[in-house]
Amino acid sequence: MEEKPITKTFSVSGMTCVNCENRIENKLKKLNGVISVTASYTRSQVIFIYDANRVKLSTIVETIEKMDYHVKRAGAMLVFSLGTVPLMFGLGALS
Repeated sequence: MEEKPITKTFSVSGMTCVNCENRIENKLKKLNGVISVTASYTRSQVIFIYDANRVKLSTIVETIEKMDYHVKRAGAMLVFSLGTVPLMFGLGALS
C-alpha cells in the first residue's frame, strides 16, 4: 500500500516543560505510521506527520490523552466577543 503522509497540528493543553514535549514526541514516534513529531509546550501544540494507511488519527489523539494531556477537539465552538455581539465559529471534525 502506498504511503499517504498527512501533516496535522493539534492544540494540546497540559504541557508545562521540555520533559512534557519529549514525553509526547517519544510516545508518538513509537506508533507504527507516525513519521515525525514536534511538540511545543510554549505554543501548546503538537505538529506531526503520519501515514493514514498505517495509523488512525484517533489512535494518535488517544495516545496523547492517555498521558493526561488534552487535545482540543475540532467541532468545538469558539466564541469571540465583538463589542456586545458574540461571534461563534464551528470547527470541522477531525480527519
